[in-house]
Amino acid sequence: MNIALIVTFMALITGILGLLIAKLANAPYWGLTVWFVLFAIFILQGLKKIQANPPHKGVLTIWGKRQEGKENILKEGLHFFPLYRLWYNFIPVKVEKINYDLKPDSIRTTDRAELAMDIGITFTPAELIPFLNSGGEEGVKKILDDIIPECVRQWAFSKEEGPQDWGEAMGAREDAIAILLKAILGEELTTIPNYAQLIPTPIWLKYFKKPRGILLKKDKEIAGDNWEKVDDLYLHGNWTQEQKDKLENAVEKRRVEINQTRKGNGKIVHSDLGIAINRLNIGQIKTKGELEKVAELQVKEEEERKGEVFEVDTDLIKAEKLVEAAKKAGQDISITQAFQIIMEWKTAREVKGAYSFTIPGLSPAITEIAKKFLK
Repeated sequence: MNIALIVTFMALITGILGLLIAKLANAPYWGLTVWFVLFAIFILQGLKKIQANPPHKGVLTIWGKRQEGKENILKEGLHFFPLYRLWYNFIPVKVEKINYDLKPDSIRTTDRAELAMDIGITFTPAELIPFLNSGGEEGVKKILDDIIPECVRQWAFSKEEGPQDWGEAMGAREDAIAILLKAILGEELTTIPNYAQLIPTPIWLKYFKKPRGILLKKDKEIAGDNWEKVDDLYLHGNWTQEQKDKLENAVEKRRVEINQTRKGNGKIVHSDLGIAINRLNIGQIKTKGELEKVAELQVKEEEERKGEVFEVDTDLIKAEKLVEAAKKAGQDISITQAFQIIMEWKTAREVKGAYSFTIPGLSPAITEIAKKFLK
């Protein structure tokens, strides 16, 4: 029923009551007073405010039943609800951004490695009826708790779209985000044409990226070592230019959607849950259990290897300078002899704690040059 008609009807009812009072009391003043008081009570009891801080919206209910349609979604501010609670009412819904951090149980890659992953998601209630049907904020969180960890586990163990080993998984955050977003939003995302579905979307995203993304091991099985399989399909296949353009535009739109969601300004609505996904990101992907010790050891060995390479490079530079110093003194030595002198000097210094050393077969003149140079 139209609220204006309700107000008019109540004005008539209270007016009739006022006339009756005026007639019974034989005092028009009392009748007018009664009409004014009753009508004012009716108006005031129905005026309710939907708060703006934090931001809220309201879903209109009549006789306790939620009303469908955008016109029944009430914005913040003052609204009129005839016979509030008894007839008209509203369900307040907070519509600020909700941050939710998930820490799925251990996931395993195809090489049985155990990993841990931190996932952050931000969502905003967008379609309030589906949002309430999903259980509101807590209900949506429980649903996401079911969807996201399961999707992560499937991705990590997938031989087609997932990483081939834990090393690839550590560097595959972008692939994981793309897969997760697809799992959550489904057809709400820009659709990749059916004729291009032989190639997984993460590979198309890398293919059209400028410069092109790095192919992982599992990507090369599909794309080729140097994109040749994708080139055969896209460049040398029987696709029309219109099909190529359609695919590239769809992939770029998908890339924009993913990037916006990673940055926190996504607006794609999950119609079943009634939420807009503003942000979806993956924090650190960490090793667990025995693998954590292995990973730490690998990092340490890599650092030591780099240190050793740097040290050898430095010793070679010293050897070259020693050759130059010997030439200036009128003596000739090879770079091999100079490098041997440097190594002997380091051993003497580290073991004996002294700078005195001898090299069999080296002339006294060159020995003196080396001592002065190294001192």
